[in-house]
Amino acid sequence: RRESPDVLAWDDPVDPDFQYFTVYGADSLSPETIPYVIGHTTDTSYTVAGHSPAFFLVTTTDHSGNEGQAAVDVALRSGGYKDDSQP
Repeated sequence: RRESPDVLAWDDPVDPDFQYFTVYGADSLSPETIPYVIGHTTDTSYTVAGHSPAFFLVTTTDHSGNEGQAAVDVALRSGGYKDDSQP
């Protein structure tokens, strides 16, 4: 979800083995599109000012290096944004 135009936010992870979040950008969510890493954080929000992909995705990684599926994808639209968060 977007807390402001420049900040993505999400809930705390439920996995006790959580190590960090990875924030990705992508121009499309099609299977052919390879998202690119914008940054990593242990916080439940990330400032994305200066980044303008069509979609942002957030994953979690545990201490063994296992990365989960994207939990958040926010599609930017002209005149605003659309929150397409996954359950």
